[in-house]
Order: sequence, then structure tokens, then C-alpha cells
Amino acid sequence: MIPLTTRAATIIQRQGRQGPHVFTQSDGQAYSVDQVGMAVIRTANQAQLPGVSLHTLRHTFISRLVQAGRPLPEMAALAGHRDIKMTLRYAHLAPSHLRAGIQALEQRTSHHSAGLALSTELRVTPVSREFAESA
Repeated sequence: MIPLTTRAATIIQRQGRQGPHVFTQSDGQAYSVDQVGMAVIRTANQAQLPGVSLHTLRHTFISRLVQAGRPLPEMAALAGHRDIKMTLRYAHLAPSHLRAGIQALEQRTSHHSAGLALSTELRVTPVSREFAESA
């Protein structure tokens, strides 16, 4: 079973498909992954969206989960990643969302460290991925 958004489930239900497959041929047989992939590319090109493929759609899906701040184990499960290291490849996409994590930590610890100042301005360097306070 694949979890879907309410909107996606509604669209699929409106299609009136019978059986377990979303993408079926006229005889009810499922299309192969390659056939679906080629259909996505054709449709994207017709819509003047070159470069869109199943891979880029999957990448966008995982990227949006990262940007929404979802936990890595959840993202790995939704993406079907067997190894969380694969999911970690997307972590670089969330530098603007790191501030929220630091602010949450600051709120949680503020009553313990009244005299400690913590900068919430962060800079993430893509090569070293080290954090440094902004000037």
C-alpha cells in the first residue's frame, strides 16, 4: 500500500479504475515502470516541461519532505530507501529550515541558560557542511 494525499486519492477514485493498479492498459494489465516513465517524459515535453521524469518527480517529492522538516526515518520510508544514507543526500536542501531547529532548541533550553546568547543566523557551506555564525 502506498500512502497518498487526499487530493491524489480523490483523483484516482474519480478515474473509476478497477483493480489494484493506477496505471493500466485497456485490458486491465499494469503498465511497466519503464512505460509509465516514458509517458511522464512525453507528457512533460508536451507541457513544455523538459527534463521532468519519474526520477525528478521523486527528487521533488523527497525535497519537499525535507523542506517541510519531516523526520529522516519517515522520509526514508516514504521514499522506499533501504538505507537512510540515501535520504541524507537530500539534507543539503534544508539550510533555510535549520534556523527553526535551532530556535526550537533555544526555546527549550532558554530557561536553563538565561545568560547564554545563541545566534540563530547560520551559514551552511556546501563543501564542508560546517556551521558558522554569520558576520
